Formats: sequence, C-alpha cells, structure tokens
Amino acid sequence: MKVLIANLGSTSLKWRLFDFSNGQERMLHKGGFERVEDYPKAIDGCLAQLKDAGHIRAETDLAAVGFKTIMARGVNGCVRLD
Repeated sequence: MKVLIANLGSTSLKWRLFDFSNGQERMLHKGGFERVEDYPKAIDGCLAQLKDAGHIRAETDLAAVGFKTIMARGVNGCVRLD
C-alpha cells in the first residue's frame, strides 16, 4: 500500500511517498518545490517525479494521500478532513 504525504506551505510543496507493504514502513521517495506559484502545476510535477522514478504508474496506485497542515482553526491531532 503506497501513501503519499504532502506538506503544502505558503510557497512550497514537499512530499514523501511511503510503502506499507508486508507490515513494514519504507520511504520510497521524497522531494519538493520551493517558490511555488501554481499549486496544480506543482502537484502534476510531484506525480511526474513519482512516475519517472518508477514508484507509481498512475495516481490510482496511491492508496491514500495525507496532508500535513500547519494551522487549521479548530482542528487538533490527526483527523480526516474532507
């Protein structure tokens, strides 16, 4: 099971891709972009890097995507936001 964790800052996008197969946690890839002005383009770039590295063939290879939020009013801990 592959899980992408993204951290969106005010001008950056950083990520790590983890594989949780066989009951183990293994980081497969990490990367990021600074001085982001177009987040949809940055997300496309992230997915392109994961594909180019051979970690995913398509977005559907991701079991989940988690986001690290720095500040969310009224939200504490690890929760599902939708």
